[in-house]
Amino acid sequence: MSGCSYDNCSSDSDCPTNVPCDCRVSDSDSAPNACVTVTGGNCRIDSDCGPCGYCSPTQVGVLCFCPIEALCDGTSKCYAGQTEVPCECGDACGHGYFCHTPLDTSQHKDTLDRMNTDNGSFSLAPAPLLLVLSSSDRRMQPFLRESRRASQLACIVALLIATAIGAPADSFAAPPPSPLPSAQVAFQTTPQAVQPATTPNLEQRLELIEDRLNLALALKDEKIQDTRDRIDNIYKELQWVLAIVGLFLAFFSIRDAIRHSKESNRQRGIDDIVKTAMTQQVRLGKIQVESAEKQSSQQFEPVQSVSNVIDVVQKTLAFRLDQDKNVADAFNEIKRIKVERERIRKLKIDAAIGILDHFANVSRMQYTALTDEQHKRGSKLVLLASELVVNELDEFIKERGFELAGRLFYTCGVIAYYDNDIVEARSFLDLAAQCRAADHDAEARTNEKYRLRFAFIHYYRALIQKNWGDLSEASHEIQQSARLLEGRQSEFLTPVTMAEIHSYITGEEHRSRNDLQDLLQRIVQLESGQTAQGRVLDANQKRLRNRMLVLLGNTHFMLQQYQEALVHYTAAIGHNADDYSALASVAQCFQALGDKAAATDHFGRCSDAIERSGDFRRKRERISRALVAVLAANAAKGCANSSRWYDYAREARDLLGGNLAVDGLSPKFFSPATKRLVSAQDLLKEV
Repeated sequence: MSGCSYDNCSSDSDCPTNVPCDCRVSDSDSAPNACVTVTGGNCRIDSDCGPCGYCSPTQVGVLCFCPIEALCDGTSKCYAGQTEVPCECGDACGHGYFCHTPLDTSQHKDTLDRMNTDNGSFSLAPAPLLLVLSSSDRRMQPFLRESRRASQLACIVALLIATAIGAPADSFAAPPPSPLPSAQVAFQTTPQAVQPATTPNLEQRLELIEDRLNLALALKDEKIQDTRDRIDNIYKELQWVLAIVGLFLAFFSIRDAIRHSKESNRQRGIDDIVKTAMTQQVRLGKIQVESAEKQSSQQFEPVQSVSNVIDVVQKTLAFRLDQDKNVADAFNEIKRIKVERERIRKLKIDAAIGILDHFANVSRMQYTALTDEQHKRGSKLVLLASELVVNELDEFIKERGFELAGRLFYTCGVIAYYDNDIVEARSFLDLAAQCRAADHDAEARTNEKYRLRFAFIHYYRALIQKNWGDLSEASHEIQQSARLLEGRQSEFLTPVTMAEIHSYITGEEHRSRNDLQDLLQRIVQLESGQTAQGRVLDANQKRLRNRMLVLLGNTHFMLQQYQEALVHYTAAIGHNADDYSALASVAQCFQALGDKAAATDHFGRCSDAIERSGDFRRKRERISRALVAVLAANAAKGCANSSRWYDYAREARDLLGGNLAVDGLSPKFFSPATKRLVSAQDLLKEV
């Protein structure tokens, strides 16, 4: 090359004997051309190796060191046998290009080709092997692979022949063997002196050849078996894949078959419908044709021309369009009516809830004397609730909740009761009892309003049974109410009513008397406590105290204990001088005891008290009004007031006359003369 150049050679002739020149790969490569090694090596090309031999690199490009101390001396020199080699290149490891044979393939630890640097050939000796990959050898891999495959069999045969005729092994021996084309063999000798090579005898050669043949066959069998195992595994995997694919195909085939069957059935149904329609259409057309044939003259007389036919068709279409329009209008009207009904329903519900709020704080005793305005509102509330019951009960309960619905039906039941509509009252109270929580007992324990509502429902059921039904049922209902009201110290109405019901049952007078005495003691204690706090009993509590005293007197009056009864009646008058029930009872006691003057005086006071109270005009319950009318008539008769007697006797006849039975129930009335419940006819006889 001209100019500066770092190349050591440009061809094999520039290098020492049997040393090739390693040229750069391309002009763009910056690496210089260099001889492969300065010492060692016995070939450049395959023809230098004789028959069955080939030239290949050994340890080229691989760094190593002097493997044993015997190769070095004190002057840092290395020896391979008797030959001095540079230590830094490690030619003692066999760097360079050497001749090889196809038999140089053993990679097992029991065989090793060791270089004999004295005569440039290699001899067999045991030593460990180490495989080292060399990137520079990879360029020779394709050539080495092909050459080895082509000459392997021929060389084995030649070696066998040479061995059989006793030819020296060195005539076919080559430099140290190279491993697979992608690897180089790096020799590591054991730490002992290098011994001179000895020539193997015939038996050793045969054993060596036999071992190598067995090894080659074993490797071949191993590769064949490995290939077969891989093929078997692949075949099994393919079988699994095909089975899974078959399952998928079967699934989709069945699904498609089912879909196809369904679609066929649906299409068959549609075809049947179409066929039926077509058959009916043909039949209808046939009837029309027959009818037209029979009345052809009558049909075609009005039609004088094609224009007349068109006119008939137009009229028919117009009529059809008009009918369609009417149908559409009807649907729109239905929708409008539904919307309007929903709006009205909501308005009615809102109105009912608004009226219900006016009765939220009305007590049970206040229901007995509602004002005219309250009565009007109550009547309207009952009407609205009745419409809800008939049309939208379930929807109302679902929309507003059981608590609101129960309160509404309870209030309507009470109003209907005092409005003398016993059947509707009982129906509303039953509906109110049905509006309950999923866990009724738990709700009754924790929700006071819920518990009070059911206590009052049982209370009014007891009143209905007392006045219209059976006293035993009335006793059961009132006990249910009392059980729910246990622990309320201010509750007197329910226990007083329970004592009243027991007083009407023959044989229960003493039980009623004991209950009334306990209640009187409780109310006396309550009054003492109120007085200590600077307060007094309210109006309802005072009315109940007088009612207790009158009922306690009645328990003695029933047994003709007039003196004992007179004590309690007089105590009631002491608390309220206008208590006409107590005044009438005192008059009856004096009359029974023979004191006519006192009896007449108290009858007169009773008549005046009734007039002042206005209860006959204010009360709306038939049973209560009838009782007041009878008391007033008897009091007027006792004090010889004929005009009042006439007026009240007429009112009593109007209230008690006729058939008063409702839904198989007949009312019972309190008798002032016997202090028990009697029929309307028996009470009318007292007048």
